[in-house]
Amino acid sequence: MEKRHSDTPTERYYADNASSLADKYSGTEDLFSPLFLKHLPPGSTVLDIGCGSGRDLAYLKKSGFAVTGADNSKEMLQAAAEKYPELSSAIHLSSLPELPGITRTFKGILCSALFQHIPGDQLPVSFGRIRELLKPSGIFIISFPVRYPGINPQTNRDSHGRLFYIRPKEKYRELIEGFCLRMLEETTQADSLGREAEWVLQVWRKRIYPKIPEKLVTRNSNRSNLIHPH
Repeated sequence: MEKRHSDTPTERYYADNASSLADKYSGTEDLFSPLFLKHLPPGSTVLDIGCGSGRDLAYLKKSGFAVTGADNSKEMLQAAAEKYPELSSAIHLSSLPELPGITRTFKGILCSALFQHIPGDQLPVSFGRIRELLKPSGIFIISFPVRYPGINPQTNRDSHGRLFYIRPKEKYRELIEGFCLRMLEETTQADSLGREAEWVLQVWRKRIYPKIPEKLVTRNSNRSNLIHPH
């Protein structure tokens, strides 16, 4: 049976605050459409995992992308459909690590402010699933916090009770590179809602062929007599 990540306090927070969160998030700027447009033509398929209020999905659709959204909260999806009726047929109840019900592949995948809610033991399966859903040479964009106020380091929860893991950007680099993606750019940004937080945004491209392990490259370089260029 396919799994969706579930954490009751986190889900309760989004269920109880869906409408107010949708209103709050709607006023922030479009960070991701310009990045996707740098690498993909309009009309490309883009999946937003953890689409929440639908803000980023609506921006992407307005920019000409063929969008699909997935989120773990039916209340957030309802708020998204009410605020952005054009998204109502494009959003689905599903979540990492396995994203049940999402079967097609996409030229672009977005995970904005999502992975801080996912436990460490589910990260490898989650990134493996993202790779499966990303077309060859597809673009993966991820944003995550490296600093955020009010996190209890013993419980890994924020002041609202949500699961909230602060991980260094190097951890994400190591994990994602392990699934044969190549990072194109990385930026650090202030919090769009004015909180004392710091976010990292990374843009990745899926390698067409698996990356050759470094030790194999080194071993082959020492056997140059076996290599015959054409």
